[in-house]
Amino acid sequence: MSYDDHDDHGHHGSWAPIIASLGTMMFLYGFSEASMGITAIGIAVLTWGLFTWWKGDLPFDGSEKMGELEAYGTPFGGMKIRKAGIWLFLMSEVMIFGSFFGAYMRMRTNWNTHWTLRDKAQEAIDTLGAEGTVDEIVKKCFDDHHHVKEEACEIATNGLVNSSFWWSEPGVPAYHHVAAEYITADFMTLLPGAINTFALILSSFTVVLALKAAKNADLEPNVRNKKVRNYLVMTLALGTLFLILKLWEWNHLIHDYDFTISTLAGSFFYVTTGAHGIHVFVGLIFITYFIYKAHIGGWDPNNAQSIEYYGLYWHFVDLAWVVIFPAFYLY
Repeated sequence: MSYDDHDDHGHHGSWAPIIASLGTMMFLYGFSEASMGITAIGIAVLTWGLFTWWKGDLPFDGSEKMGELEAYGTPFGGMKIRKAGIWLFLMSEVMIFGSFFGAYMRMRTNWNTHWTLRDKAQEAIDTLGAEGTVDEIVKKCFDDHHHVKEEACEIATNGLVNSSFWWSEPGVPAYHHVAAEYITADFMTLLPGAINTFALILSSFTVVLALKAAKNADLEPNVRNKKVRNYLVMTLALGTLFLILKLWEWNHLIHDYDFTISTLAGSFFYVTTGAHGIHVFVGLIFITYFIYKAHIGGWDPNNAQSIEYYGLYWHFVDLAWVVIFPAFYLY
């Protein structure tokens, strides 16, 4: 299938994704430079691109007249071009999140953290006769606001944990307060992240159910679209729950533990989880449009592939969180 095969057809490639991408670039640039004017223009261009995109997609019925193009060549030969585009996009996303994850793990393995401190406390008990339990010794190393008490910690560990544990050189910390230090402190602090993990996994399942309903030719059109709408509303609710709990969690870490982006560990945590949160938010914007399309009866077995393509993106967001959660919340 090529462009020549579709000269008389109503569906061709759209400029809308490029417009939306340009708007996104302008928005991010304006945001990073604290320029409200460029940020506002970026949002306007992004909104224009999205509405143009959706306006072109709304009448798409999967018929031959409005059929989408197929890709040529390796490795996407014979694949619908939108699906090939999604896979290419996801490849770039893997590189983005892979760089976040790889950089964090590289730094994390060289840091002294709460895990290292607990190991040192146990070593002090076993070899130097330090008094108390591991938890009691660790507690002596921090004040009520979790600031380090170097002298008290050195005494509690019989000199094992000294200034060299906290500082690699003057002004350069060797010890880092990572998010997991606070998140795993008690069950209620860990609970939001655990709920979010369950919510995202369940939301991937509801997307699959929506696709299954959309492809079911045995259902009456109104029943089919009602099922698609309901499953997508469930996905929207679960994704919204994820973002609400994420913001609550950030507020808790910042105000209760003073864990901010000003630290190296904090910058890794907030940039990575923030980038993931933005991806969730973008997914919710698209799913709102899909819900509207279901509400007006726009889904049938012939055009259900749009939900499939969206599902690829949403499953990636889910998978990214499954990697982020243990690395940043538990380790």
